[in-house]
Amino acid sequence: MKMAAAKPYYVIFQNGEEIYEFESPDSYKTEESISFPLSLHIAGDIKIQFYSVSDILGTQEMFTIHFHTFYINSSHVRFSRDMIDGAHLNTFKQFTDSFSVFLRY
Repeated sequence: MKMAAAKPYYVIFQNGEEIYEFESPDSYKTEESISFPLSLHIAGDIKIQFYSVSDILGTQEMFTIHFHTFYINSSHVRFSRDMIDGAHLNTFKQFTDSFSVFLRY
């Protein structure tokens, strides 16, 4: 029996309002990273909620990133596991010590 792989899914909120939703089998995945295509201008308070979607378990919340664009002074930012809500506790041991999220915009 072949099991379906989980697909990444995320939702972006700007100043409390949902502005973008993305789920695609076309995301680029390697052992160490997943890349999502995104052409979106963001500003202000940002929340990015990440999910995993599978045929067996349905949609499961993975982790959340919160930041304000005022404090970002380059075209990219890296969030380590300790800075990510839901990943920092690592309750189910699914995130390695080196897990991080790198946003480039």
